Amino acid sequence: MEQKRSTLLKINPIFTAHLINYQDSKYNPRTSLFEEGQKVFLKYGEKIVHLTREQAEILNQKDIASFNANKDTNPFGTDVIYPIVSEKALVSGKKNTKVFLLNLGETLEALRKKLKQQQLIILSDWPLLDSAVLRELTEISDKEITERIPQLFWLTRRNATLPDFMMTFDSSKTVMSLCKYGVLHLDFYDKKEEEFILKFFASRGFEEVEYCKDFIDFDE
Repeated sequence: MEQKRSTLLKINPIFTAHLINYQDSKYNPRTSLFEEGQKVFLKYGEKIVHLTREQAEILNQKDIASFNANKDTNPFGTDVIYPIVSEKALVSGKKNTKVFLLNLGETLEALRKKLKQQQLIILSDWPLLDSAVLRELTEISDKEITERIPQLFWLTRRNATLPDFMMTFDSSKTVMSLCKYGVLHLDFYDKKEEEFILKFFASRGFEEVEYCKDFIDFDE
């Protein structure tokens, strides 16, 4: 059964803080305010105009108000800061697309069991972008992981307008995301868990990479 976004944000405080911090850095309009004299299209199909100071202020106020109204709020509060221990990127050593994605899904499922976790939580980085299709990916547990991870990959790869998706387990101190190249990105908040997870993935044929690219031909 699908859980509501607000419910999932109450499960893992590290994951929630990570997602909201990422959300703020990506979507907060305060990082890219309109300025007087800036060239913009105020309405589609009309000519480019140079913003007056008043126009810039109105646009900024609207964007900031929209962001504040729709952003996630942290149910755990913001008093505790969780420092990231390290960031890694892993890729499956499999060379066939189907086997590559199956290996990723099966490894995440095996990791869930090894860590004795109940579910794999998946959330998009912005709440308004959760369509009916994307909400299917909100909660993944047990054998569904092996089926939904390939679905998540192809959704991400084929649609550049989709949000980023973040994943974690119930009480894990690691946040994961899968990019359009099939690379699994991991942000570790605990050194011991980092060492365990990296060894676990290595034992299942995953390799650490320094950058993202197509390591196999997904269109083959």
